[in-house]
Amino acid sequence: MRVEAPFKVGDRVRHPVFGDGLILEVSPRGEDLALRVSFSKDGVQRKVLAKASRVEKLAASEEGRR
Repeated sequence: MRVEAPFKVGDRVRHPVFGDGLILEVSPRGEDLALRVSFSKDGVQRKVLAKASRVEKLAASEEGRR
């Protein structure tokens, strides 16, 4: 049985500081995932750790609200 990763390329996410963004790359980092995300708030790509930075995946109904 294959377990799906909580984040994948193309997912829309929300970061508590940087706002909403689009995942461009996902790579494992120990017990966490390193995400390269393009954030719409400032147009900058940033690398963040999913658990450490409390990134949340947006549901389809939440995309574009902010």
